[in-house]
Amino acid sequence: MMKRTMMLAVAAALALGGAAAAQAQTKVRLAYTATGGFLGVFVAADQGFFAKHGLDVEFQFIGLNSNIPPAMVAGSTDIGGTTTTGLLQAVDSGIPLVVVSGGAATTKSSTTGALLARTGSGIEKPADFVGRKVGVPGIGAILQVLTANWLLVNGVDPKKVTFVEMGFLQMKDALANGLIDVVVTADPTYAQILQAGIGKEVGRIYDALPKESVGIVYTATAEWAGAHKDLVRGFDAANAEAAAYYPAHPDEARATLAKFLKLTPQVANAVELPVTRPEVTPDELQLMIDVMNRLGMLSTKIDPAKLLVR
Repeated sequence: MMKRTMMLAVAAALALGGAAAAQAQTKVRLAYTATGGFLGVFVAADQGFFAKHGLDVEFQFIGLNSNIPPAMVAGSTDIGGTTTTGLLQAVDSGIPLVVVSGGAATTKSSTTGALLARTGSGIEKPADFVGRKVGVPGIGAILQVLTANWLLVNGVDPKKVTFVEMGFLQMKDALANGLIDVVVTADPTYAQILQAGIGKEVGRIYDALPKESVGIVYTATAEWAGAHKDLVRGFDAANAEAAAYYPAHPDEARATLAKFLKLTPQVANAVELPVTRPEVTPDELQLMIDVMNRLGMLSTKIDPAKLLVR
């Protein structure tokens, strides 16, 4: 009887411990946009990596990436999936953001950053962009900045192109209706446009970079990161686990992408799985600083090492 009583007590203690662990999870609000570049954090949620590290992540969709830094400053979200250029512009304007972890990389093979010209537009090469309208997911977001860089590298003045700000979800219809001539986009929008025959690929902006870098970074205000060091470490660790997990489980990754971005199986199977780089280096940020300085987009000197949480 004593042995049985002790076993029941141990079982009860374990149950209470499990309940306490579940209750110990802290809610963290994470802002994202509708692109496959966020696959790492989607997987971290789906596979329980965030929960394992004590985080209950609430995903908040924001249509334009450039609106994410203001959301963090306003306190309506905690961590934002900003582009590296969005981070640098925010810091340049005096907003004290820091990098919590890294996201999708600007790999040369990536379809993210592909330039899709409207079918029948006659656009074939960089020179054909002059006088045209190019849809971008945010003025100052990485795809817009690197499109300007791609044009400059290919001998075209970016000022002779009109950039039109729109969310990824609006690009397909805007291209089909002739409201814009080109979009610079990412999966799943890339796959949807090609499958519909609305546009064709005429270039890739990452080709104009001297080397690969990081395109998406998870950031927070310096104040929030300093006050939540355990959450920052947990977020980074969970993101790293997801980055190592999903390349070996592509079918699960595509199912997760379909779930979070509300894709059909056909589109999910066609999209590219991004490379997630949780560890961000000063050199990677410096590459983007150099690009933005070349375009005259920064007014202050930024030390990339000071933007990384240690």
